[in-house]
Amino acid sequence: MGILLCIGISIFVYQRDLRKISKRVEVLSQNQTDLIKHLSIESILAEDRPALQTTVEGLASLNLGIDKVVITNFNDEVLASWTAENFQRGDHYKTQTPINYLGQHFGEIYLEWNRKALVAPMKARTAEIVRVIVTSIFGIGICLVLFVEIFFVRPLALLEKKVENVFGKSDIEIPPHQFCSRELTHLDESLVAAGRAIRERERREAQLREEKARTKAAEAAAAARAEFLSLMSHEIRTPLGAILGFADLLDSSEISGDEREFVGHIRESGSFLLQILNDILDLSKIEADGIQLEKVPFLPASVLQNVALMLQDQAKSKDISFEVLTDFEEDLLVEGDPLRLKQVILNLAGNGVKFTDHGNVVVSGELLSRKQGRSDEVAIKFSVKDSGIGMSPECVEQIFEPFSQADASITRKYGGTGLGVSISHRLVSLMGGHLEVESEEEVGSDFHFVLQFPVSERSVLEVNTTESGGEVQLIHESQGRRILVAEDDPSNQSMVKKVLTRMGHEVVFADNGRDCMELLKSNRAFDVLFLDLRMPEIDGLEALRRIRDGECGVEASTMPISMMSADVLSQDEARESGADDFIVKPIGFDKVQQFLGCSSQSNSPRVLLPDTSADNRHWPNNNSSNGSKEQGKWVMIVDDNPAVRQMIEKFLARWGYRTGIAVDGEDCLQQLANHPYDAVISDLRMPGMDGVTLINKIREGDAGDDYREVSVALMTAEQMTDKEAQDAQADVYIPKPIPMDRLKDFLQSMPSDPVSLAS
Repeated sequence: MGILLCIGISIFVYQRDLRKISKRVEVLSQNQTDLIKHLSIESILAEDRPALQTTVEGLASLNLGIDKVVITNFNDEVLASWTAENFQRGDHYKTQTPINYLGQHFGEIYLEWNRKALVAPMKARTAEIVRVIVTSIFGIGICLVLFVEIFFVRPLALLEKKVENVFGKSDIEIPPHQFCSRELTHLDESLVAAGRAIRERERREAQLREEKARTKAAEAAAAARAEFLSLMSHEIRTPLGAILGFADLLDSSEISGDEREFVGHIRESGSFLLQILNDILDLSKIEADGIQLEKVPFLPASVLQNVALMLQDQAKSKDISFEVLTDFEEDLLVEGDPLRLKQVILNLAGNGVKFTDHGNVVVSGELLSRKQGRSDEVAIKFSVKDSGIGMSPECVEQIFEPFSQADASITRKYGGTGLGVSISHRLVSLMGGHLEVESEEEVGSDFHFVLQFPVSERSVLEVNTTESGGEVQLIHESQGRRILVAEDDPSNQSMVKKVLTRMGHEVVFADNGRDCMELLKSNRAFDVLFLDLRMPEIDGLEALRRIRDGECGVEASTMPISMMSADVLSQDEARESGADDFIVKPIGFDKVQQFLGCSSQSNSPRVLLPDTSADNRHWPNNNSSNGSKEQGKWVMIVDDNPAVRQMIEKFLARWGYRTGIAVDGEDCLQQLANHPYDAVISDLRMPGMDGVTLINKIREGDAGDDYREVSVALMTAEQMTDKEAQDAQADVYIPKPIPMDRLKDFLQSMPSDPVSLAS
């Protein structure tokens, strides 16, 4: 840039000087011509050639840059002339001036000027000026370069090094250059701050990658552990189911007192082992995020009542009180997961009963708040209090850890793995709450948590509950029925009246069996009868038998009757006497609604509880009459385990069923094609064709069109929900070890018309 500037300035100076030289030559030539004319005018007029020659030579000696002089007269005759010794034709400046005097022309003066001689001084001057300019420009350029180098290049080079260090993960804490400008200093500080931020972000990203890798490894380990536990559970549950099943068979056989005691120990140990398996599976599923909470309508009050039904006998055997208290309506219908809620409360309440030797266990539900807006929502506090052994502060701190107990002596005395409380704590967290505990040694413990539930938009009269823990199903409305209740206890009368009137029914009470029979004889306009088991004068069983025998009239003998009692052991006796249903006290809204829904004349959907219709109230057994409707029905048992097949076959034989045996799905399809069966009980996991494939082929007609709608139960040692069983096109899911009451329910729900093979 500086050189271009110098060239431009030099060209400008040179052109300016050329213009000056031209003007100077013109002026000089004119002056020289005028001088010669004045000096030689007389000689010219007289044509004195020697004088003119002397004048010309004298003028040439002045070294004015003239190389040639010629003076001519008016006839163009040369009067005088002079030519320089080294004269050569070339770059000359020529002038020709006429000589006039008094208006007359006397001749001309011809001059040739040496242009180089004239320009040389000017060139020397121009060159000097250019040298000065160039020198100045180069000096200024050097100063500018040094300035830029010191104040810009070096600081920028330092910044560049910092940038490289930032991305090269080297030192960025280099002090700024001492001659940094304010702007560059600010830029340096910003770069250092950005570098620190980048380093921090890289550090966090590295931590996140490490945590993600650890999490992924942990998830993979948890998934592998869950899969392993699931497989091992299936392998353990299958023989365990056979052990418990054969223990039940032995217990109902004619064996001695010692043998019966041994069988009891086998059943107790097997049940304990089964509970451990269930707890370990639940814990592994929670750790692997394998538990999906459901959101179905249910009654919180029914959940608490079902827990009471399951634990009251155990509490009664220890002579302790078991109470359920709620301050909200029994028909409060919310949406959530009743099975998991029931599991939590059952775990806590079961521990309360186990660790309490005197006093009471109280399970309570308290309505804390109810928000109303676009959707109603309630907050319910659940608590389980006991007056048991309590815990020390140290034990409270670790109570929610898996496999933790109060101390070793507690484990030896009471047993257990400590998984129940840990599972409950995690389930409550999944449901959006926090399980807390307050405890004092030798005083008792209080476990409590708060859960939020959206209030269901459905009416409780539109739903029916099942024993799964308060979950509801759609039923047809059975409102406005006239119900007779035989109950001698005033508190129970108040409870039943509260439940039935809230459902819209008319209730009439009788204080004993005799009054009940008199009311039926005098006024037969009752739709349903609830009959207490223990009453003065005539008890419930006696009144039931006499009513079924027609003593109170034909209409009364066929009306739906439900027996009520706190004695669970009387259930079979009540059914044998003709009861359509058996409600265990304390009486819950869901139990009553279920019975009324089943006894309704409308076409309500089938529930998974035992069918309690009057025509199907007796279970066939060894003492069953030959006319029992179950007698002679054929059931196909499909399982690859011989012990399980034999155990189920023995139970079904006792109940009056005939059985066929298949070792896998293909064997079952072949036998179904050759013999009519009324139901199929199939295992899920089998070699060859498994249970799901078998059911699909049956539904598709591979066993014949008559079997498309056959009743099928799916057995498995894996954890399964009824929804998953329905997706597999099974009518019901039966877990292993097999609960015989659930198997009875399935067999009792079979259609009356057997499958007939086309000829």
